Amino acid sequence: GRVKKAVREGNDIYIAGLNENIPSGWAKGTISGNKATFSGHQYMGLDTVTASYAFFEPVSHNMVWDSEIGDSIESLTLADAITFDYDADKGTLSTDSTFVANQGYKMFNQVFTYDGATLEPWTEKAATPLAVDASTMSYMPFSEEYGYGLLAFAPSEFDADGYILDANKLYYSIYLDDDVLTIDPDDYTLFPYETTEIPFTYSDMLDFVNYAGMWQVYTFVTGIDRIGVQMIYKGGGEVRKSAITYISATEEDPSAVSNVAQTGKVAGVTYTDLSGRRVSRPGKGLFIQTTRLADGTITTSKRLFK
Repeated sequence: GRVKKAVREGNDIYIAGLNENIPSGWAKGTISGNKATFSGHQYMGLDTVTASYAFFEPVSHNMVWDSEIGDSIESLTLADAITFDYDADKGTLSTDSTFVANQGYKMFNQVFTYDGATLEPWTEKAATPLAVDASTMSYMPFSEEYGYGLLAFAPSEFDADGYILDANKLYYSIYLDDDVLTIDPDDYTLFPYETTEIPFTYSDMLDFVNYAGMWQVYTFVTGIDRIGVQMIYKGGGEVRKSAITYISATEEDPSAVSNVAQTGKVAGVTYTDLSGRRVSRPGKGLFIQTTRLADGTITTSKRLFK
C-alpha cells in the first residue's frame, strides 16, 4: 500500500510519487472513455538517492530464444505506452501490465516497479494492523557455520476490515522470548540508526530483504526459545499495535519444522552476472536469477535485461 497523489483536469490525469525518491515528480495520462493511457519516456525529475534522471516507463514482457541454453527466456524491454482500465464512478485505475520508475529512458533499469497495479481513492484513518499469520513464519536458529540466524515472515498491509494501510507509516518489531530486539548499527551495518521499530518499507538487500510478499531478517542471537513479530501502525494520529505472533526458535521443536514447510513462497531472489559476481540491481545484459523458496527449493534461470 503506497500513498500517491493523483489529480484529474479534464481528460488529463497526473500521478505524483511513483518514484518515492522524488515525491513531487509526476507522470501524465490521458483518459478516453473507460481507458487511461500513459506514454513512456516521461521525465519525472532528478533522483538524488540513485544519482540518476528518473523516467516513467511502461515495460513489455517478451519471451526470446536463447540458443546457448536451447530454451526461451524472459526479456524485459521498455514499451511506448501503458493502458489502464478507468472506472469514473469509483475513481480507480487498474492494469495487468507493468510500469517502472526507471533510471534513464534508453534501457530497462528500474528503481521502483509496479506490476499489475491498482490505484484507488484512499483516506487516512487510525487502524490496527493485522497480526502476522504464524503459518507464514519460519526461523533458522543461529548457526556458527553461517554466522547468523534467519527469520522469514509474510506481513499484511491491511487491517481486519480490509482497509489498506499506508506502508510508509507501518513498522514491525521482533521479539526474542519476551524482549524486543534492538536494531543496532554495530550489528546491522547498513541500518542508519538504533531502533526497536523497523520501517515496513526498509530493505537493504543484506540484513533486511523484502521480496514477493516475504520479509527476511537476519539475526545474531543464541539461547532463545521463541521468536515473535509485532506490527505497528502510526496512521491517523494514533499508534496502534497488533498482537505478537510467536514461533519456536529451536530446531528441536516440531512446530518449528511445520512452520518452515511453505512450498511455493518466495524467500529471496538474487542475481549474478555470467562471471558469477553477485549484483544488487541488474543492468543491461544477461544475468543468472536464483530464486529460493521458503521450503528450501532453489531454482535458477537466465534473464535478459535490455
